[in-house]
Amino acid sequence: MGPSILFVNLPPRPIEDLDAAIRNKDLLVSVEHEITMPLGIMYLSSYVKKNNNVGDVRLLDYVIELKNIHSYNDIDEFIEKPVLNAAGFTPDIISISLIFSTSYHFFQKFIRKARELWPSSYIIVGGTHATSSYQLLLKDTSINAVIRGEGELPLSDLVGKFPDHNSRNIQGLITIDDLDQMTENGIAEFITDLDLIPFPDRGLVDMESYVNARGSRWEVGNAAAARMAVLVTTRGCPYRCTFCSSHTVHGRRLRRRSIGNVIAEITELHDKYGVTLFIPWDDMFTAGKKRTLDLLSQIRSLDIPDLQIQFQNGLSINSLDEDIVDSLVLTGMPMTALAIESGSEFTQKYLIKKHCNLEKARKIVAYMKSRNVFVRCLYILGFPRETKELMQETISYARSVQADWSVFSIASPLLGSEMYNQFVGMGVIEDTPSTWGRSTYSERTFDMPEISAQELNDLAYRANLECNFLFNPNFLKGDYDRALKLYTDITFKFPFHVVAWYCILRCYKKMGQTREAAEIEAKLRALTLHNSVGKEMFLKYKDLMPEINFTT
Repeated sequence: MGPSILFVNLPPRPIEDLDAAIRNKDLLVSVEHEITMPLGIMYLSSYVKKNNNVGDVRLLDYVIELKNIHSYNDIDEFIEKPVLNAAGFTPDIISISLIFSTSYHFFQKFIRKARELWPSSYIIVGGTHATSSYQLLLKDTSINAVIRGEGELPLSDLVGKFPDHNSRNIQGLITIDDLDQMTENGIAEFITDLDLIPFPDRGLVDMESYVNARGSRWEVGNAAAARMAVLVTTRGCPYRCTFCSSHTVHGRRLRRRSIGNVIAEITELHDKYGVTLFIPWDDMFTAGKKRTLDLLSQIRSLDIPDLQIQFQNGLSINSLDEDIVDSLVLTGMPMTALAIESGSEFTQKYLIKKHCNLEKARKIVAYMKSRNVFVRCLYILGFPRETKELMQETISYARSVQADWSVFSIASPLLGSEMYNQFVGMGVIEDTPSTWGRSTYSERTFDMPEISAQELNDLAYRANLECNFLFNPNFLKGDYDRALKLYTDITFKFPFHVVAWYCILRCYKKMGQTREAAEIEAKLRALTLHNSVGKEMFLKYKDLMPEINFTT
């Protein structure tokens, strides 16, 4: 019998946010709705099982544990209790997925508890963050090794040689001894033929929770009731966007699974798990027009009832045209996201190296809307050297494009990205763990010469409220049904969002539905008077909601 393995899936949220959610029950729903399948771990498990003799293989899944977060008293209990529940199991190898820098401080607390409970286990860490921070991670005596890059080959080699811990012949697997002896094994070798990797090990996870995780989807059409699954059809991205770090693990070369392999996985997901909503997580799903059209055609030929696809990562504008849009719509795409990032030509060319064709983006948005697709455009504010004027160009562009929704994120310094090094070089952040986990896509915690953290946070959030809620193009054009669908999706995920409820109230009033309007007004009154988060939001943005006159 081979070694037993425990995989660990860490929550992506900063530990401070999780602790706040535990202590303030009004925030719980927004945390619980971040449940997405750990595909990386599932691929590792299936590959290791295929190529090695293994013992018991289990998953400690903190993301699924978010469903039970309301039952904990503090963050320490949230970390410790699941570990203690696994006390009857002694893994030979513990494989931790450290993808996001925001997970680092949670990881630190977990690793102490894990080493205390399993002192003899071989602990290995991989993922995007681990790939870039391996030298510092290995200074922690709780960790035995770090995998840099894609983990299937190094982990499989380690399991095959276990309990021999000599890593010198395993490319991508690095220990503290390797660092001391200057014998680093570099980045893991890429698997060029992705069909050699078996489908993700869905028997490892709580599939029922994942296929029914409503927070992982957009609530449009029949998506709310559909059983869903995420998948990837490609790895790697040839673009060199300064804010992205995915290349550190998956590389710049685009590798594609064969169409037959993808179709076989989709068929299995439908036949075995009843999945009808598919969410590709590719960076470049639409790269290569012929392959894209052939793949979509074969997906449609499966004749899956109520088939839907969603692209939440954001489709690349430069790889889209009307033919591909038409095929996506025929395959069941009622809503999608477009990765524009900046509405400034200068920022596109000189600051972020994305080179998104902004005029083409405008035409793609219009065409998608003509095909009745709900269009979300993704933007980022606060890049290094980006002035307030350039950020305002993005906001103005977003207003002019007339997408159904504009997502304004904050430029977050991802370890391994060019942007991270730029921020370090500017002296606005330090290349230390104190930086990791502080800034997120929704909040900046450090000042830049061009704009303070508070100014940037306020600018991005007010742009969100004005573009998407108060001046949503659907509302302004009188398409209240379409606007209601978008607002309702927000209140499902964030039930305390008083601005969304206010906009729902405006829709019902415009539609002459007085009974529904009265119900929403009562809901608003309760939120602004008795919900701490709702009340805080109302007091901060009441200038945007002149029709609310509740006494607070």
